[in-house]
Amino acid sequence: LFTAIEAGQLDKVKTILESADVDLN
Repeated sequence: LFTAIEAGQLDKVKTILESADVDLN
């Protein structure tokens, strides 16, 4: 189970990685 903070951090990382993918493409 994830805490709210851990879930928030994962969402941030996901968003950053997705943004990076868009930038690379």
